[in-house]
Amino acid sequence: MDNFSTLVCKCSADKFVVREVDLVDIMGQKRVKYAFCPCAPDPVHLLTSGYLASTPSLPQTAFSLRLLNFYDLMWNICNSHKTPFTKVLCRWNESRSATLCAQNSSKVRSKVFLMVHVSSLN
Repeated sequence: MDNFSTLVCKCSADKFVVREVDLVDIMGQKRVKYAFCPCAPDPVHLLTSGYLASTPSLPQTAFSLRLLNFYDLMWNICNSHKTPFTKVLCRWNESRSATLCAQNSSKVRSKVFLMVHVSSLN
């Protein structure tokens, strides 16, 4: 995905704070170190990379706009409900991605966690 962060932020590198964020996309999921800066809210920084933050402050998870567009298309054509869609997404990504663990833990992140975040996006 394209990164348009330079359109939002012109700060020098020393102002950035790096945090881990779980990025969920239709083609996989991954935990990345993402650089945030105080000149714009964290969700705006994620949006410049094509991801929608799951929370307005200190987001730990973000969903790709491509994934949300796909879900919207599925919902409009197939009337796909959130829970079955989330289960399919989890199974699809499990075979293509590393398993994401809870922050600072080796405990596998719950599928319920993903379902809660996806359901909050509607």
